[in-house]
Amino acid sequence: MNNFRRSKPLLARMKHMLKSNAVKEPLWYQAVSRTPPAELPLKASVPPRLVYEEDTLIRGYLRRNPEAAFIPLTMNSTEPHFVRKFAWRQQELMGAGYSREEAYQLSERELESEKIKAHQLVNTDEDLIKSVQDEEEEFVKLAISMQKGRVEEKSEEEAPAHDEDAADEKKKE
Repeated sequence: MNNFRRSKPLLARMKHMLKSNAVKEPLWYQAVSRTPPAELPLKASVPPRLVYEEDTLIRGYLRRNPEAAFIPLTMNSTEPHFVRKFAWRQQELMGAGYSREEAYQLSERELESEKIKAHQLVNTDEDLIKSVQDEEEEFVKLAISMQKGRVEEKSEEEAPAHDEDAADEKKKE
């Protein structure tokens, strides 16, 4: 534990030092002693948890359809995630007077085509990953062949130079 936590407040320490005549009374002492420090709470209260109706609807949808949690979120799109759209539509219907369950059923029927599209995205992403991997493999093979070509070129360039060195050594002998 550091000394800051164990030390007395400034005013109490100064009062002790003044009684023992260790220091002269500073100019600020009278003003500070007339104004008591503000009382601070010892423990901060926990703020209330924010719970939005939309979030509870989303959790309810994901409980019934756990596979929807694996639908990817497109980061560069301004289009909201399918599950969020579902919750918004369910909220609209609940505002129009439908019960939570009726609104869920109606939203599910209305957004069935979007649900299918969203699930197809997962499958196309797997195909997309495969096609990207195939392209990368082609580039790696090209890079390896180019590297081999450079190595062969260097060895061909070094070979005549090596032959010239050998010829120079023979002349010297």
